[in-house]
Amino acid sequence: MCNNTATSKLVYDYIAGFEYPAGDDGEIKPPHLGKLPLFSNYDADGSRLASPLPQAAARSAAQASAAVRLTSRVVRIGFLLRRERSRGARAQR
Repeated sequence: MCNNTATSKLVYDYIAGFEYPAGDDGEIKPPHLGKLPLFSNYDADGSRLASPLPQAAARSAAQASAAVRLTSRVVRIGFLLRRERSRGARAQR
């Protein structure tokens, strides 16, 4: 866990790799390959991998995200209903 998004980006780049920006003379350095090969966005030759996640994993992650959003909405609605019921019960006393 990082304390802010700038630090998160640095950790991500360190782990997964990144491309250096072109210098003033237009020279482009080879990419930083990343320190953890399992999570690297580059192969051993420095070529960028096609996708860091297979499409099936990306789809399942999107579906899981949608399920989490739906679940949080249901929980929120349940909370609001319980709160209104308790307010109504107190008002009738």
